[in-house]
Amino acid sequence: MAYLDVDHYGTGVVELIQNEDGSYSLYFIGVFITEAGELHLYLSNKTGVSGSLDGLGNHTDLGEMYSFEGTFFFPIPININVSHYNSIILFCHLCLNIFTYAILS
Repeated sequence: MAYLDVDHYGTGVVELIQNEDGSYSLYFIGVFITEAGELHLYLSNKTGVSGSLDGLGNHTDLGEMYSFEGTFFFPIPININVSHYNSIILFCHLCLNIFTYAILS
């Protein structure tokens, strides 16, 4: 995860994993994310973010984040084609800023 500025950052690793049933999940490993209300997780086609006011690119909203620290899974709905996306972006709907992002491997 990337550090954007003192108010918008995340640390740790995010991996895209395929589950036994063929669906996908995001695996957040040892993360710490700046908490905010209405912080949504997006899949994006972007390969980098230049700042907290950067655009989201072609994206899909996976919903509101429910955890901000530790190691956890975030399931991706089965109808989403993950091959169209290169990264995840955490975007705050209240302050209209990107908080952090990670390039998927």
